[in-house]
Amino acid sequence: MLDPSTARFIRYLASKKTIDDRSLNAHVSRSFREALPSSTSQAPLRVLEAGAGIGTMIERLLDWEVLSDSVITAVDEQDDLLVEARRRLSRYGETHGYDITGSDPTSLELRRHGHLIRIDFVVREILDFAGGRFDLPLWDVLLAHAFLDLVDLPTTLTALTGLLRDSALLYLTINFDGTTLFLPEIDPALDTAIEALYHKTMDERRRDGYLSGDSRTGRKIFKALPSAGAEILDAGASDWVVFASESGYPADEKFFLEWILNSHERALLERGELDLVRSAEWIADRRRQLENDELIYITHQLDFLARMAGARPTGSEQSSSTTPS
Repeated sequence: MLDPSTARFIRYLASKKTIDDRSLNAHVSRSFREALPSSTSQAPLRVLEAGAGIGTMIERLLDWEVLSDSVITAVDEQDDLLVEARRRLSRYGETHGYDITGSDPTSLELRRHGHLIRIDFVVREILDFAGGRFDLPLWDVLLAHAFLDLVDLPTTLTALTGLLRDSALLYLTINFDGTTLFLPEIDPALDTAIEALYHKTMDERRRDGYLSGDSRTGRKIFKALPSAGAEILDAGASDWVVFASESGYPADEKFFLEWILNSHERALLERGELDLVRSAEWIADRRRQLENDELIYITHQLDFLARMAGARPTGSEQSSSTTPS
């Protein structure tokens, strides 16, 4: 049985699916779908997803019907998330006419119209995974959805591109880029100070001595991709815009906003850099706005499509941020 905190995190990931669905940049998405190579049962498309979570991006690929014969490797360090991903994708297959085979909890096979989509679930920290030994062929597509702004970008991108074949595609989506906006305004100066503090927690977050996240990841990908040996084919904004209509917030998006406010509250309390009384009043005001269906939440993010090309960078060309301090 899941512990309550994990269950809530899974609900958060599920609650933001409708937001991500409408936020993904339509032009970049179309470019990705048009660029995907064809596949056959003898030469299936090999897809690697870093930070696969509960499988929502794989669901989108199935919805877009861009997969025929494919092998998807879904990597995440949290086992509970991948268990939920397998459950969700099994349910998706059942409701969309797929024959589901395989009793192995670490894989899932979806068959339809003579085509096979196999999904392998790998519980592994992504850099540990990237440092493993793999048989050829390497992967044809890399997916990273709402993931690269949670890790050290140069280190992780260099490691992942080392797993890709020449001309492989990279579809990197929902990369945060430095804007968090709550409306209606309460106190413009306080709103700005809280936004800056929240971004600071991203910029200073460390894990095992390594930088782990960046509030300006989106814009930095423009430099990181060529440095990792990839050519940018397309890019565009994928901003979150969450607001209520006359019937309230769509789907489970009210829970999503509760999660966001809770994360801001934790940051304010842990950092203690702003007046705690004013901070508590700000959170309380935002929660009242949410309860009254008045709260509007906007963040700026970027999507990228790239293709592996040219020489790969050597270890000496990697960012110095790969060294823990």
